[in-house]
Amino acid sequence: MQTFTFYASDDKLENRGNKLTFTGQQINEAACDLAREVANEGDALVAGGVSQTPSYLSCKSEDEVKKILKKQLDVFVKKNVDFLIAEYFEHVEE
Repeated sequence: MQTFTFYASDDKLENRGNKLTFTGQQINEAACDLAREVANEGDALVAGGVSQTPSYLSCKSEDEVKKILKKQLDVFVKKNVDFLIAEYFEHVEE
């Protein structure tokens, strides 16, 4: 089961117009819980979906981007997902 949390970083939620009604952490935790519940009904694994961050595309500092990604990864570690799926990050200089 995949968590499908590709918009669940605080900066991406804010970038897409969410005024942080829910935080990325809350969304990721709820998605992990749902995926685990369904996975436990059978013999399935749970995949955490690491969301791309607009901070990377906006050329924020490496430390800022790592901090945002770490917040997502911390939830997946806490929720003991079996593996991760990450969006491809590419930045092309024009």
